[in-house]
Amino acid sequence: MRLVIAEARLVPELAAVCYRSTVKRGRRFLAAELNRLGAAFGRPADDAGQLADILFGAAVAGPLIRALVGDGATRTPEDTVRRTRRVVAALARPPPG
Repeated sequence: MRLVIAEARLVPELAAVCYRSTVKRGRRFLAAELNRLGAAFGRPADDAGQLADILFGAAVAGPLIRALVGDGATRTPEDTVRRTRRVVAALARPPPG
């Protein structure tokens, strides 16, 4: 990912493919999860797209920044899915009281 970001201006086609396969795909996944959870709680997710953008940032910001600065940790796609599901579940809980 660091290389794609660094070379995005020189190889915009690669950046576009990376964006579609990561950001757009992740956002679609989150929107689908929000719609599923909304249906389960009887609340439609009218703003699922906007919430998906917010959740995507919450789910990937930390790992992405660590990857960009090279913390050396190896993470799998499954790690990202687990983190994303935790973020969605935490934010989809009904408010207390």
